[in-house]
Amino acid sequence: MRPITPRTLLGIATLLGAAACSSSSGGDPTKPADQLTYLHVAPTAPQLCSDSAGSYAVKGSGYEIALVFGTIDNPCPTGRDFLRLKLDNESLLKRPDGTPINDGDSVFISVVWAGGDSVLFRLQPSGLQLDPTQPGELRIRYEETEEADDQQVLQQAAIWRQELPGDPFTQLPSTRHEDSSDIETLLNGFSRYAIAY
Repeated sequence: MRPITPRTLLGIATLLGAAACSSSSGGDPTKPADQLTYLHVAPTAPQLCSDSAGSYAVKGSGYEIALVFGTIDNPCPTGRDFLRLKLDNESLLKRPDGTPINDGDSVFISVVWAGGDSVLFRLQPSGLQLDPTQPGELRIRYEETEEADDQQVLQQAAIWRQELPGDPFTQLPSTRHEDSSDIETLLNGFSRYAIAY
């Protein structure tokens, strides 16, 4: 039996908090893509160092991948995060074809900003399964969006997941951090993700 980690406790707390939130808001946790309102990157936002990134994750080792904004004060590649994905040592569980990922096995992971000016990303390989007791942590920064100062919008905003293009989006339990201007959720797999409401 695996020990309970701080990330697992965070996952439980996030799920409980989201359940309480959704029951009080009465919002629909599933929406067609054309009924979502996406946050948009402001025209004044710094340039991304790259709109995609990819590298190998190895089971048994922690892993991080990010897309970052480059600025004069924080030049590429060490600028401010737009998106950051973190995996624990044992997060990788199964490949998209269902075969288990063993310690020492590697998987090529990529992230692509897929939304034009919308806050929409694609994590690949699509269908990769993560261990629910060691989920991935996805943080998306909204500081450079047009809606960054609109508290009414931010109160409604969450991370939404779309399994395949054309599928409806499902709202994920999300936590907004005002101090770092980002929204966080825990992942059990890879697909498309957006900040929307």
